[in-house]
Amino acid sequence: MKKGLRRMYLAFLSPVVIAFLIAYLYPVLRTVQMSFFEVSDISAARDTWEFVGLYNYVDLFSRQLFRVSFKNMMLIFLAGGAAVFLISLFFAWVLHKGMFMGNLWRNLIYLPTVITPVAMITVWTQYAYNSRYGLLKTVFEALGLDGMLAYKSTLEYLRREGLVAIADIKRGDIAKTAEMYAKAHLDGEFEADFVTLAPYMGLDSITPYTKYMTEKGKGVFVLCRTSNPGAKDYEYEKLADGRHVYDLVGDKLSAMGKDYMGAHGYSSLGLVIGGTHIEEAKEIRAKYRDSFFLIPGYGAQGGTAEDIAQYLAQGNGGVVNSSRSVLLAYKKQPGTAYAEAAYNECVHMKEAIADACSKL
Repeated sequence: MKKGLRRMYLAFLSPVVIAFLIAYLYPVLRTVQMSFFEVSDISAARDTWEFVGLYNYVDLFSRQLFRVSFKNMMLIFLAGGAAVFLISLFFAWVLHKGMFMGNLWRNLIYLPTVITPVAMITVWTQYAYNSRYGLLKTVFEALGLDGMLAYKSTLEYLRREGLVAIADIKRGDIAKTAEMYAKAHLDGEFEADFVTLAPYMGLDSITPYTKYMTEKGKGVFVLCRTSNPGAKDYEYEKLADGRHVYDLVGDKLSAMGKDYMGAHGYSSLGLVIGGTHIEEAKEIRAKYRDSFFLIPGYGAQGGTAEDIAQYLAQGNGGVVNSSRSVLLAYKKQPGTAYAEAAYNECVHMKEAIADACSKL
């Protein structure tokens, strides 16, 4: 081969080879390497990997679901491969022998090659991207992307203004899923200062968030004794030792929170304590004196300033949440602009609670 021709071949092939190495071979080799380690997530730093040898493979092959899936995949591969081979052999024989209606057979061979792109173009243009009834339009609407963008913009505004953002997400999953929730809401585009969590699955649904509490100064509020009427369905059930379920939850969370105490005597692991049930308010406040409370229930849910004051420690130790009363304040203030009505309600709530606290 002439030297000039060889250089031309290399010039044309080099981009393809380089792209192959970057886009295919490197990820494969990287995945094989990672398979011998315990890795928290695919983007985890190399120094956080823990070598486990063949454990991941042993664990994988010990799973019944994997074995069945592997068996089915091999059956499909062998049966499909044999079918494709026989069909290809038949058409090769037909074309080679020049059978009757040879042009028809040739067209049939190339027909799938033509049909595939035509079908894809039709599906995407007529059904997926259709502006009126397209599949993607429906999916995007179901996901509420406009709402998520508004939420993201709200968080960005609060950060710019130096205000504290409490994201009422009530997540309650474990392991990798919880890790991804924590990353998204305490370190991602939806970063907040505090998030709310549901502890039903156990304390391991809380631990994925703790690294952000120690490393980034974040905090969590965990559901303990909530403000909704349905709280009595589970939270007020009595245990064998006489405690309520909410006592058990609060005790465990309070003990866990001791490891995340702040400079002002409160833990970064706070409790959601509804302000609508006041019978045990003083007991709860005294019992969890190191826990900062998120107190919902004021206003629309029936909680009064006097009720809320019972859960505070001389006006401290908690933050009061009132959503509907603030958002819908304009309905009670005819002729007042929406933002002004919301502001007025916030001022009224603050003054009412401060006055109730001063009277205790």
